[in-house]
Amino acid sequence: MRHVIRRSVFDSNSSTMHTCVIMTEDQYKKWESGKLYYYKYSAWLFDNLPKEKRPEVGCLYTQDEVISFYDLTKYKYDPSTYISANEEYSNSKDQFIKEMGDFIGYDDWFDDEYLEMDNEKYITPNGERIIVCCKYGNDY
Repeated sequence: MRHVIRRSVFDSNSSTMHTCVIMTEDQYKKWESGKLYYYKYSAWLFDNLPKEKRPEVGCLYTQDEVISFYDLTKYKYDPSTYISANEEYSNSKDQFIKEMGDFIGYDDWFDDEYLEMDNEKYITPNGERIIVCCKYGNDY
């Protein structure tokens, strides 16, 4: 349940907040259409990469950026491994990313039976349109 404490201020009770993604409206549209992936947690396989080449938790990346992170590890993308025409995936790179499980698309982020979710649109003082997507609840 959400309560407005102050207008135009985002606040959460840290004991119930699980995930919060803040993005521009343009990023949200790209994420929604499957063009961006959300890096949900720090995966062990990126620990040996130089800090400047690691993905950042909570950030959105294009399909090619995600593939480039994996290509720096021993889990390189090999297109010949992903040649099936499975309708669940938009292409073989998408299939590889979903099977690896460290980055998730829009539909996977919202597929959560345990937590409640909320999306809110805001306009910053500079006129930027942003969207805040949250998952919350304590039923984990």
